[in-house]
Amino acid sequence: MKELRQKSTELKETLRSSLSPRHHAMLYAYIVRSCRRLPYDDVEQVIEKITVEYGRRRGRRMAARAARDKMPLTALNYEAYQEWQALPGDTESGIDLDAEEIHVFSKRCPWYDAWQANDMLACGRPYCRLIDEALVSGFNKSIAFETAASRTNGGEACDFYFRGLKASEAEKAQYKTQCAKVGNKAVKSWDFHIGDLYDSAKKQLLASYGDAGREALDWALCDYRNMYGPVYLELLTDWDGYDFESVDDYPGAE
Repeated sequence: MKELRQKSTELKETLRSSLSPRHHAMLYAYIVRSCRRLPYDDVEQVIEKITVEYGRRRGRRMAARAARDKMPLTALNYEAYQEWQALPGDTESGIDLDAEEIHVFSKRCPWYDAWQANDMLACGRPYCRLIDEALVSGFNKSIAFETAASRTNGGEACDFYFRGLKASEAEKAQYKTQCAKVGNKAVKSWDFHIGDLYDSAKKQLLASYGDAGREALDWALCDYRNMYGPVYLELLTDWDGYDFESVDDYPGAE
């Protein structure tokens, strides 16, 4: 029995390490599709609320880590304290600090790739339309940020602008210094990010629709399990009860 438990634990850890943005993307798509099965007129507004509140919570965590390092909540520090990293080859993206307005761009991303491969682009559109502005708002609502285009919503690339902000030479140098200090200390695992999304959707669906919201979440989890298997679902539901506002595990940038 002990050996079986050990093998089960080893399997979970192996699968945990294989989680990626694609798992995150498909969970979101399944949640959206399940919401759209509900017979309510405000479903799209609830989907927007799930997405925005999820993004704002991520932004608040980023702000809390910056505050721990006594760093101001500037546009470039928002970039320095990002919580996720793509796998090698997953993205073609960057930031243009020489533009008249700081420009962040992406020509390829694993969310789009996952949705396109599974004929779920329509379910991904709210995410790409709302998530980045929600993140910045959670970090510092006074920063003027715009999602000008996204591939999921028909753009040739994803283009984001910090409106009215042109980086000075001193700010460029400080950004590079702070990125080096933070490194990957603020980056969270994909296991964490998937659990965070699940928690956000669960709270909003239960608050909005009660038992019907629980049923919609169950549909989404069933789709997720059917796509990836029962152990991946167990990894997701293991996050029940976790405080996703906490940054107590952040070691600081120094």
